[in-house]
Amino acid sequence: NEYATQALERLLDTAGKKSSNPSELKLLVSLQGRLCSVVQQCVEVLEVDSVKEFSDNFVEVLDFILSQTVSAYEEIAEDALIACSSLMRKLDQEFDRYVETIKPHVMSYIRNTSHGQTCTVAVGVLSDLVGCLHENIAPYTQEFLSLLMEVLAVQGIDRSVKPQALSTFGDIANAIGANIEEFLPVIFPVLENAAESAIEPIHNAMDEDDVEFTNALRENLIEAYTSIFQSLTDEKANATPVLVSASGNVSKFLEYLQQICQDPNFSIDGIRLTAGLIGDCCRAFGPDIKPALGRDFVNYVVTRGRSSDDSATISTVEWMNKHYSRL
Repeated sequence: NEYATQALERLLDTAGKKSSNPSELKLLVSLQGRLCSVVQQCVEVLEVDSVKEFSDNFVEVLDFILSQTVSAYEEIAEDALIACSSLMRKLDQEFDRYVETIKPHVMSYIRNTSHGQTCTVAVGVLSDLVGCLHENIAPYTQEFLSLLMEVLAVQGIDRSVKPQALSTFGDIANAIGANIEEFLPVIFPVLENAAESAIEPIHNAMDEDDVEFTNALRENLIEAYTSIFQSLTDEKANATPVLVSASGNVSKFLEYLQQICQDPNFSIDGIRLTAGLIGDCCRAFGPDIKPALGRDFVNYVVTRGRSSDDSATISTVEWMNKHYSRL
């Protein structure tokens, strides 16, 4: 706490300083970035009560940094955004009182799609904001979804943004539960469009960046779909009428998954997530879902999962296979 207090005092002191000299300004901003990172690391390790003692002052500084339009501050915007995320995760629902201060900055950096890395970080902050708001996200749901769809529609956007944006759809579903129903007509087409991209096989397995991106896209897509799916089941994991009415969409998504699984470069994490969704489908729909799955598809997922050395994947595929066998 002492380190955080000292760093914040210096941050507050430097926030009031200005310089017309580019070299001096660069040094000043660099110092602010380092101090911001120090406080952010303190937030990560301190207990929540200790963080609450200086959170007002920290948000004041973050608001200052993220408000600056001078190009020099672009270099530390990511530091400030990451600090926002740490504060959200630590304070959880108690971050609510800072939402109206920080949200406009997050939205602004997401819209600035010409800076791909910062945009991706900002979308991650939005995910954390959704997570800490829980059910209190309700007044912002339409605004957040519209922003995500706006960003995903930008031509030539840095591809790293897409997996993070898809993950945020799932976070929203987790936060609002069954209330996701009213947004399904706009969410499902977005997920289907992403699925069409995700089924493209990885042509060069030696290209680590391409393998990593494609699998991140697939994994986040499956996670988002699973979160929405689970939001539309009852307390016994059975399909609600809303989910039953969306069964055609579920079957279509399972077709996409079968195509994705044909790629030998599909990750083990992806196999685990696929097995989890198949198991959820078996529990929710019972025998009605069997034609959309097929024994060959299930057997492939079981075989890939069992051949891994990941205990969580093995456990998930066994759980899935048990529920499939009951159909």
